[in-house]
Amino acid sequence: MKKFTLFLLLISAITISCSSDDNPNSGISTNPNFMKGSIKLADETPVAGALVALTNSSEIAEGITDSIGEFSIQVVSTQAYAMEVTYADSIIYSKDTVSTETTPNIEVIITDEKLIEYIDSLLAKDSITRLDDSLSTIEDTLVTLNKSITLNSENCEIADTYITMTDDTIPVPGTSQYENNVFADRYYFFMGSYDQWSRSRGLIQFNLDSLENIETIDSAFFVLKKADVIDKDSNYMDISFTAYPLLKSWKEGSLELDDSITDFSYYTNTENTPEIDGVTSTDRYWDTPWGTIGVGTDGDDAEAVGFTSATVDITEMETLKIDITEVANRWLNGDLENNGLLLVNDNEFNSTYYSYPLFYSADAVDAENSPELIIHYSVKE
Repeated sequence: MKKFTLFLLLISAITISCSSDDNPNSGISTNPNFMKGSIKLADETPVAGALVALTNSSEIAEGITDSIGEFSIQVVSTQAYAMEVTYADSIIYSKDTVSTETTPNIEVIITDEKLIEYIDSLLAKDSITRLDDSLSTIEDTLVTLNKSITLNSENCEIADTYITMTDDTIPVPGTSQYENNVFADRYYFFMGSYDQWSRSRGLIQFNLDSLENIETIDSAFFVLKKADVIDKDSNYMDISFTAYPLLKSWKEGSLELDDSITDFSYYTNTENTPEIDGVTSTDRYWDTPWGTIGVGTDGDDAEAVGFTSATVDITEMETLKIDITEVANRWLNGDLENNGLLLVNDNEFNSTYYSYPLFYSADAVDAENSPELIIHYSVKE
């Protein structure tokens, strides 16, 4: 092995020498060379992080020793250099003359006992620091992706209902009775036009306390499952829905209805009272009004920008799915208070007598039909 190494060094020296002779520019090589070497203590301990500086009249070149004390510095000049090694702002070695021709590989051994003691103490501190940094890096990178949790009425407290109001674009006398009605405790809720002169919007809120140990949500999808379609003379259309983050609190209220009854005609309109204390199109709860009747999407009651579903054929749709990843992370990190979502049919102002879907609420008897919040997230382990 020693003979093989010597042979390589001789070839290197010959190559450098030829390059120098062919160069007409007074000691400047057109092919950069490398000054290599190592810095170690007498017991072979590598000195990592030392600054090696090479200087002459035409060039200054520097390099840092790596974890095993070695360095490799690219130089252009074939002239001699002065070499200086600095560690923690102290000069630990210097040599007046080195060059790629005579000393292409420099092995520096520190033998001075006081200098060794000084460097050893600094290396020990540096090792602790680098260990702490390494552990921090490991902690930051060791994560398990693609974990998921699905929140529904079995494992999560969900408030959901809908509100109904008069459509101001179609003024019909005697239709304002909807605006003070509470529609809690029903197995369904819906968004859109109930008849020619009214429109409804949904509200839903998932309790996210179970997510307190999650740092970042990778994706969050809000899902509603279709319960039925209310047929209005078979007048169907493709629809989409938008979920707006609510900026104010509200209460579902309680009517103590039998939610096992799925006969649509069983449910009657009930005006709000202090005992019911529920949300209506005028109030967030009893005697506490919204900024705008029907919940405004102007940055007061709800944010002005929402999250929209795909456009679907209501006769074929089975679920309504909306990506709410952005707002779910804001709820999680405290940038936005979790007041839930306002759900709006994007065609709610159309006065045509359209058929519309009913969606299961959290009061549905079968929890499999409950609204869901499907969350994928990352955790450190």
